[in-house]
Amino acid sequence: MRSQVTTHRATLVIAPHADDEVLGCASVIGADTLVVYLGIDDFHMVDRATRLEEIVAVSRYFGFAWRVAEFPVNRYYTEYRAIVQHIEDLIDEVQPSRVFIPSASYNQDHRTASEACHTAMRQHDRHYFVREVLAYEEPDMYVGRAGEPSHFEPSYFRPLDIEKKLCGYRLHASQVRGHRSESILRGMAAHRGAQSMLSAAEAFHVVRWVELAEPRQILG
Repeated sequence: MRSQVTTHRATLVIAPHADDEVLGCASVIGADTLVVYLGIDDFHMVDRATRLEEIVAVSRYFGFAWRVAEFPVNRYYTEYRAIVQHIEDLIDEVQPSRVFIPSASYNQDHRTASEACHTAMRQHDRHYFVREVLAYEEPDMYVGRAGEPSHFEPSYFRPLDIEKKLCGYRLHASQVRGHRSESILRGMAAHRGAQSMLSAAEAFHVVRWVELAEPRQILG
């Protein structure tokens, strides 16, 4: 596993690819955050070294720590059980207060990563239990396929500095695309802001949110 030196982080973000952390969690990532990228590809329009340089720039900009898990991009489905085990081990190591996970979409890596996260964070008496689990939204889900509504159901909103998000997005320069253009990101932020009486926002789906008076109330 390639990584930046990290200590315990209260917030864990699971990112199928480098750029998902900015596209879905720009309002979340900061000094208390560990971002774990499941893999970094080396077969698109830019090489792996450039992708890693972009991660370094983005992590410095937002101030988060990061790791790369080295699973084969575009073939996560062949590594499903290993990804589940990796996330279970990660949760036990980091013991985060909350985890942000990808939502399923028509992207095959995101579907596999989302399902693996749900499985790894199931109720279990041998692994650390994360009380707050939220799924984040990305442009491919928001726009959807032609003729299909989005199945994402927002239930938690965070104020967003849209200019900071766009600056972070530009640092992933090799990944700037028309289907997730700055105008689309602005539109998403304005729409989710209107839904939550904020000038701009990111939306999340609450997978689990357990309120405790004291930690000892957890079974096990």
